[in-house]
Amino acid sequence: MSIPVPQLYRRILKLAKVFPSKNRESIYREIQLQFHRDKTLTDPTAIAERLSVAHRGVQQLSMYTNLQGVKGDWSVTLEQNPFPKPPEKVQDFPPLLRAALHPPPAASSSSSF
Repeated sequence: MSIPVPQLYRRILKLAKVFPSKNRESIYREIQLQFHRDKTLTDPTAIAERLSVAHRGVQQLSMYTNLQGVKGDWSVTLEQNPFPKPPEKVQDFPPLLRAALHPPPAASSSSSF
């Protein structure tokens, strides 16, 4: 079942209007221009191809605009200090790291070859 062209046009523009992208306005304008350019098409193959592209566009835009949040108003909570300042002194390092950085001197043996 195919959506009538005017309804498809309104649907894709509505989705493009809330698409979460910094290029949202240019995407919206490009969709408008493409539909206006194609309204004079008479070749059934070309029309079917353009409608197929528009239907795929609706599907793709729907994937991004149906995310949680209202009109792209999402919030992200980050850890307050994910990368704390490293310790300045070797004594402040955790014991295992301190041992790896400064291994104890190797015990010398008095045996000779």
